[in-house]
Amino acid sequence: MEIVPVYDRSQLIKNSVETLTHKLIEEFIVVAVVCSLFLFHFRSALVAMITLPLGILGAFIVMHYQGRQRQYDVARRDCDRHRGHGRCGNRDDRKYA
Repeated sequence: MEIVPVYDRSQLIKNSVETLTHKLIEEFIVVAVVCSLFLFHFRSALVAMITLPLGILGAFIVMHYQGRQRQYDVARRDCDRHRGHGRCGNRDDRKYA
């Protein structure tokens, strides 16, 4: 028996992570510019630029330790299983009144 991947998603995931990285850097720069313009003080803007990413990172760490990631993995696995039976995401096959 040989397991052969039907659809390789690795490149799609790599592209998504790369896009997300670029967008986060752009967002960081925009926040820095806007905070600097409104506060007219770079050190005050630096506080906002540092605390926002740290807050998001802290939220992800808490979610990881609470097991939230596993819940998302289970939901994704269930959807993949239903998709195999034609019950998840196949709106074209459904009949509408």
